[in-house]
Formats: sequence, C-alpha cells, structure tokens
Amino acid sequence: MRKPILSFLCLIALAASSPAQTLPARARFEAALLADAPAEALSIVQSLARPAPEWLVELGTLQLRAGLEHEGLASLRAAEEASRGSAALAMAQHLAAQGAPEAAVAEWLEAHLRSRHRLTDHELRQAFHGTAFRQGDRLELCLRSVPASRAHQALCQAREAWAQGRPEEALELLEQEPARGHAPALALRARIHAELGQAQLAAELAREAGREAPREAAYARQEAQAWLDAGKPEKAAEALRRVPQDVLGLAELALLAQGLAAAKPDAEAEALWKRLELLRPLSAEESLARAENLLALGLNLEALRVCSEALRDSPNHPELLLSRGKAFARMGNLAQAQDDFSMSLDQWPRQSQTYMQRAQARWDAGDSGGACYDWRQAARLGNPSANHPLLQNCPGR
Repeated sequence: MRKPILSFLCLIALAASSPAQTLPARARFEAALLADAPAEALSIVQSLARPAPEWLVELGTLQLRAGLEHEGLASLRAAEEASRGSAALAMAQHLAAQGAPEAAVAEWLEAHLRSRHRLTDHELRQAFHGTAFRQGDRLELCLRSVPASRAHQALCQAREAWAQGRPEEALELLEQEPARGHAPALALRARIHAELGQAQLAAELAREAGREAPREAAYARQEAQAWLDAGKPEKAAEALRRVPQDVLGLAELALLAQGLAAAKPDAEAEALWKRLELLRPLSAEESLARAENLLALGLNLEALRVCSEALRDSPNHPELLLSRGKAFARMGNLAQAQDDFSMSLDQWPRQSQTYMQRAQARWDAGDSGGACYDWRQAARLGNPSANHPLLQNCPGR
C-alpha cells in the first residue's frame, strides 16, 4: 500500500514552499477534493473572482459527501444558473444516495431537458450508470439538450455511432458542416483517431479544439497525451504551456512533467513530480518516467526510492524492475541489479535492452560466461549494440 496522503494544509505548505513552486488553483482544488477537505476546497473557490460552474458542482458534491447538506445544496444552487445540467446531475446523485433513486432520475431529467447547456461525456456516463434507461434514450436526451444547434445534433449522433462501435460513421458525421469546426466535435474526432492508433492526427485535432476554447484544459491534456503517444514529448509540454496555468489540474501537471522529462533530462520535471507526489500517489507509468528522468540526472538513490515505492503496488512491472536494476547497478549493488534484471526478463523476455543491462552487471561482477550469454541473447533479438562486446570479450564463446 502507498503511504497515506498527508493533511491538505501540510501538503500545500510543502508544495508551495517557494514562489516558483506555487501550484495552480485548479491543482490545489483537486488536491482538496482528493483529501476530502471541504473547508479548504471552499476557501480556494472563494479566492477566485469567477469560479467555473463545474468547480461549484464538485465542491457541492464533496460537501454533501461530508454530511454538510446545507452548504452542499448552496454550492449546487450557485452552479445552477450557469450549468443547470451539471448541478442537476449532482442533485440527482445526492437524492439517490438518500434512498430516492426514482426521484433522483426525475430531478435530473426535468432539469436537463429544461437546460440549454450540454452535458459532458463524463456526466452522461454518470447519469446512465445504474439507471434503467431504454436503448436510444441517451441519444434522445443528447439531441433534446440543445435543440437549436445543428452542430450539437451532429455531435450527439456521432457519439452514439462511436458508442455502438461504428467509428467511421462517427467521423463522417463530425467531418461535415456544421460540426467540422465545433470544438467538442474536434475533440471527439481526436479521441476516435487516438483510439484508432493515429496519434499525430489526434494531437493536431485536439490542438484545433484548444484554439476554439483556449481555457479548456481537457483539450490541452488530450493533445499532450496524443503527442506523447506519437513520440513527440516536446510538443506535449508545449501544448500544456499554451493554456493559462491556473486551469491546469493534477493530471495536466503530470503530463507536463512527462513531456519535459521525455524530451531531455529535466530538473523542472522532477520539481513537478515532487509536488504531485505530495498530493496523490503517482501511477506506475508516472513513476517510471520520473525514475528514468532521475537516472538521467544522476540521482540514482532517489530513482531507487521511486521505483521501490511503485513496485509495492505493481510488483511485476518489467520496466520498473529494469529501472530499479539500473539504479542498483550504478550504486554498485550488482547482485540486486542482476536480480531485478532477471525478474524483468521473466515478465518481458524479448527485451534486448534488459539483456544488455544484465550482461554489463554480470561482467562487472566477474561472471564473464553469464555476460557473454546475455550479449548473445541481445544480438539474437536484433540489438546491434551487443556485437562489439561480443567480439571484444567473448571470442569463441
């Protein structure tokens, strides 16, 4: 198990210990939500001149969960004018938790159909979870939410086609006018192309969506992830730098750190990860990216710590084992390094780079036979770097 999250006030004091390390408001707000700290979340919202409606909905949901019914309902009422659908959904969930699921559904439907605000995909998924809507109701509700917008109607139909496993039909709908330049339609096209493995096209479409809605962090996050998938981390970092920094949440900061570190060893990326680690556990992939950055910066002991903590939750993760093995080897613990490389190969037997790492550890430990075996395995797997040590150190073997 990961270490428990510290108290919210302590975390913020640590994470914002200097002006250069001040966290964006959105990230601090998400940290308060994660820490189940309604008073601190309310304080952050009150410090903003015009908090976005979804912040008020999230705050209200947290307050209701904490038993602060009066405060929670007040937050939801404050969100209603600007985002009726979102607030109604939170109200429906609250009513359902109080044992009135039919009333909850009725409240949500009534408010949603009166609303001229589109629900997000996430909200629609939540609304349909655990309820007995008939097939086709999702499309009907989506179409009726903004009846005056032809672009939105095309978007609804494309969502339904995609949900039913017809991505080509969805893309055809989204690529026609009037949906073509519509930011949500561009974002959905990006999601579909990403699912189809077309990462660069997905990134370019998400960037177009971001131009239409420059303060929408979700589009920047979508673009950054696509650039990482396309192997262009510097563009991922650039995408997140373009949006106003106050809207970046914890997920965006994690992607920014990954983009910075993947482009080149980066101390700023490590500073971001240090702050994120205080606020929430890092995923295995985030820990791996952080460890590789630390190794590139020469911070082997810290890389060892990061890998070891992540391996408690993912004990057979081959790449984390490889990274920890490299840290052990650089610190002179060759026996433990070989153990980690061997465990990594048990999970990932065709990874030539792991054979190369274990070969060097075996050679440094005086096991020339084992080293030559590993170099030979790496060469058989197509790693050209194995040829030179084989010729130099393993003649006739």
